[in-house]
Amino acid sequence: MPALRVATIFMIATSSAAVAHENVTHTEVNGDVTCISSNGAPDHDMGTFPNRANPNAFRIQDLTFCFPTAPSMADTVTRDLMTVGVSVTGFPIRPYTAGYYDPDGRRGFSQDPSSGWRQQAMHNPRSLGMDDQNAHVDRSGLYHYHSVSSDLLASQNGTLIGYAPDGFEIKYSPSTATSSWQ
Repeated sequence: MPALRVATIFMIATSSAAVAHENVTHTEVNGDVTCISSNGAPDHDMGTFPNRANPNAFRIQDLTFCFPTAPSMADTVTRDLMTVGVSVTGFPIRPYTAGYYDPDGRRGFSQDPSSGWRQQAMHNPRSLGMDDQNAHVDRSGLYHYHSVSSDLLASQNGTLIGYAPDGFEIKYSPSTATSSWQ
């Protein structure tokens, strides 16, 4: 089976104090590159940040994610991406956390990557202070999804929820989804 060619998702973030939380998103196709820009504010209700499990405060940001307009298959697989996609509303999709499995670490994980096993955010979302959209705020004030947002899915007229770094569509259909794990 051919592997996916993965381009880098370019993310440019400039933080400022949040005043309003109105979502501003713009998509632009410029030749062979498509860019989705956002101010980092969701188009749905966001949980309270900081909260008991998450000390980080939300901040309005200037985000730009660029990827190939016409994706193509590649000969190798790109691994260890923190951001595995961007939502159609301009938010990073990050299933992993900055932590790694570490039996000697506090709570069983640490920042030490030697195990090679990343901590999955949805394994224990309450410990990361997630809101009901499977998202939270990181140290830079960036709001990002760790799993499918119910409001994002409900706002779409189909199953398209975003794009991978290589430009392929990310679709979600829980009623027809099957695992690709082998």
